[in-house]
Amino acid sequence: MGIGTHGMSSRATWAVAVCLAGAGLVGCGGGLEREYAVPDDLCGTGVDPDLIEPLFPAGKTVRQSESTYGPDDRMQACDVRVRGSGVLNITGSWREEDFTVRDAVGEEIQNVPYADFSGDQAVWDAGAVTVFPCDGPKGRRYSIVVRIPQQDDAEVGKSVLREFIGAYADEYKKTLPCGKS
Repeated sequence: MGIGTHGMSSRATWAVAVCLAGAGLVGCGGGLEREYAVPDDLCGTGVDPDLIEPLFPAGKTVRQSESTYGPDDRMQACDVRVRGSGVLNITGSWREEDFTVRDAVGEEIQNVPYADFSGDQAVWDAGAVTVFPCDGPKGRRYSIVVRIPQQDDAEVGKSVLREFIGAYADEYKKTLPCGKS
């Protein structure tokens, strides 16, 4: 038997070795902790942090950045990162009157039938879209795409996105000409 392994099985010895080797990085038994609060606002749009909490990994801080791009600034983006890795990427785009959810999915993934469609939304393992009427200065409809680039569990991602996309769209719509009263 090796040093310090009296009476331990090879599997237990392996577990101790892995734990000791990784102790300097994450410690034994717990791993990194989330040292930040899950945001209740994504680039100026209020969200329920409980809806998105499963998407947020351990880390010290969460960073958000906004951008506008495309012809006539037709697209707005919100990028959310933890430890430098993307957690959420949200893009809103002005669209023509005949633009559909199926069109939006086709821009995101090659295998459109892979997505689960429900009314004005579609969800797949790494993203979701919604498209709604919205007369504005740059289009007649508006699409929102949410991407989760680092999700380890596809079913958790789909479940979170299914709940989140509609709630987020309802809040974001309040910032658009069609949602202002």
